[in-house]
Amino acid sequence: MYWRDGLARLALVAAIAALGLAGARVTQAAEPSQNTLSAEPPAFEKYTPPPQKAAALARWRDASFGLFLHFGVYSTFGGEFEGRRTGAYAEWLMHDVKIPLADYRKKVAGVFNPTEFNADEWARTAKETGMRYVVMTSKHHDGFAMWRSKVTDYNVVDSTPFHRDVIGELRDACRKQGLLFGVYYSHAQDWSHPGGQKNTWDFPWQPTVKNWWRTADGRRNLEWAPHFQRSWQYVNEKAMPQLEELIKNYDPDILWWDTGTMLPYEMTRAMFDRANQLKPSIVMNDRNGESYDGKIKDFDYRGTPDKPRYFQPVDGYWEAIPTTNESYGYSKSDKSHKSSAELVELLARAAAKGGNVMLNVGPTGTGKFAPEDMKVLEGIGLWMKVNGEAIYGAERTPVPVQPWGTSSLKGNNLYLFVFDQPADGVLVIGDLQSNPKHVSLLGSDKSVLPMRRLDADHVQITLPAAARKNLTPVVKLTFDAAIQSGGAMPISRSQANNYRIFDAKLTGGVGYGSNTYARAGSTDWIDPQGRVWWPVIARSGGAYKVSATYNRVKGIGGGEFEVAIAGQSLKQSIETGDTTPGLHRGDVITRELGVIKVPAGRHELAIKAVKIPPNQELIRFIGVTLTPADR
Repeated sequence: MYWRDGLARLALVAAIAALGLAGARVTQAAEPSQNTLSAEPPAFEKYTPPPQKAAALARWRDASFGLFLHFGVYSTFGGEFEGRRTGAYAEWLMHDVKIPLADYRKKVAGVFNPTEFNADEWARTAKETGMRYVVMTSKHHDGFAMWRSKVTDYNVVDSTPFHRDVIGELRDACRKQGLLFGVYYSHAQDWSHPGGQKNTWDFPWQPTVKNWWRTADGRRNLEWAPHFQRSWQYVNEKAMPQLEELIKNYDPDILWWDTGTMLPYEMTRAMFDRANQLKPSIVMNDRNGESYDGKIKDFDYRGTPDKPRYFQPVDGYWEAIPTTNESYGYSKSDKSHKSSAELVELLARAAAKGGNVMLNVGPTGTGKFAPEDMKVLEGIGLWMKVNGEAIYGAERTPVPVQPWGTSSLKGNNLYLFVFDQPADGVLVIGDLQSNPKHVSLLGSDKSVLPMRRLDADHVQITLPAAARKNLTPVVKLTFDAAIQSGGAMPISRSQANNYRIFDAKLTGGVGYGSNTYARAGSTDWIDPQGRVWWPVIARSGGAYKVSATYNRVKGIGGGEFEVAIAGQSLKQSIETGDTTPGLHRGDVITRELGVIKVPAGRHELAIKAVKIPPNQELIRFIGVTLTPADR
């Protein structure tokens, strides 16, 4: 039994009746020894990873690039049901359209028949794209199992015309291709169960916000006491048994949790511990849940928010989860697909900071990948065939971000990712004191590229003309010792110089904010002494046009900041926005501030507060750009 603080399952007649709609096979509940819920929260138990975890995480990190698959009964509809559309996420069909559970079972699950599904083809596509692991939604928030579950007949084998075990077939296909295999399991949201969350059209008592279970001072929220009991019933009669099925029967390498703050800590921790007990080497992300004070999570590796565009420094293992367009499940109306070049850049920027990328694709309801997705994957695959060695198992680079791109490190090899190629093909690597012994272009027959040292801090490399047409060429520099760099970001006289908060140093309580573009920008800038700054180095002096980019936010405005360097500054007042930035909507704006002259040498480029209105933040700052004034 999986109890915490003496709470037991509560066999409510209404709950059992509701479960009947989803075909659950309800187990007889044991008589609880205590049924009084205390406001005192359970003590947080520090997570000590099992000894098998280290090797598993190293293997996961070495894989570096994975495929995320959101595939379920919702995929048939592509984000539209009976003339009504979902929001940005097509997999939220049941929630956004408010489809009653009985109708969802009959009209959505009951017609799911992806006759073109071929697990071997999916696994082969992943491998050809350069991916080395695959994670698929075994159960999303709709509560529908994509495997043969004995816990409930609300599963793909028993309740659809398809009658095939999608998870089992994909697991076998991944094993054949030598890919790590993982399952996403929505443990904290389940719209098919009375003890779940956010389905108020079937179960009016359900909470709709995260952290409903705790008070502002970190205690149990006893106003929700009845739902604690319903949630324990859900955990014990559905979530925990299904978790055991998945691990015992499918032996996943990776377990991907989601929306853990929708379920109390003691329940999410019970599932986290059980997963480790069943398979000590299983690798788990950071969306399992969090402590009652909101400060601590249990995880093996960290993850970005959905749809990341930027990456801040992260200690330890971490993973980014971009998607090919704006939805994770297949959306027939979302044609905002990113280019292969955009996604290669994300992959390279993650490698530069020691992170993995798991790129999402939402297969169509037929079981095929959409043509737009295949085009993106094929482009990435071609690039990875040539340049994959710069990605797999890469370490954090010691060299600062450059105007033309960034770099990754493996041993004594430094890999330069050239996103914005100078017109003449001449790359200047700023603040690099070590001398490379060998310089080559990955995928080129030419063994050595021209290289010369310009001064003590700058090295010049010339790309061959053919490489200037390539999608993100990669230059490999080999050194005979550890690389020495001063860590200052260069100021180029030939290119625009972008300085993003995610590459900055922060003081005075200022936070990096979200990685997602729509809601990007610094957070908690309430201290006038707060600063965002970058050490920079200019090989030669010159004048630069200065622009600042930030997210206009409802409730933040009326303040003023300045951009300062070399004893000069430019000020900008901050207008109040009309938008509260969210996952899918923001109000990012760039303002031209003026011109500054920067002399040669080392400097500090800083963003400082001039005026912060009472009781609010200064700004949601994203970055500043210095563009040579003569360009």
